Amino acid sequence: MAVALPPGEITVTLHCARDLKDADWFGKQDPYVKFKCGNVEYRSNTHHQGGTNPVWNQTFVFKVDQETELDFEVYDEDAGKMDDFLGRGK
Repeated sequence: MAVALPPGEITVTLHCARDLKDADWFGKQDPYVKFKCGNVEYRSNTHHQGGTNPVWNQTFVFKVDQETELDFEVYDEDAGKMDDFLGRGK
């Protein structure tokens, strides 16, 4: 059962990830995270050479009214081709 968040703000701090799927054959992957709450989307910085245990320490503020979910997806940034999907959560 989804519960609507009260109107206001929600602050999300992306600290780190642990044991991400390794999508790169050579070198370390360059992970980043996309957040979505209602119609608002944010993208974290890319942690270049972050590998499977990246650290971001980045904060995002969402204005909320009737939103019921905060979704996130993790990607590996790849120059010259489509970024690799690593996972998602709510």
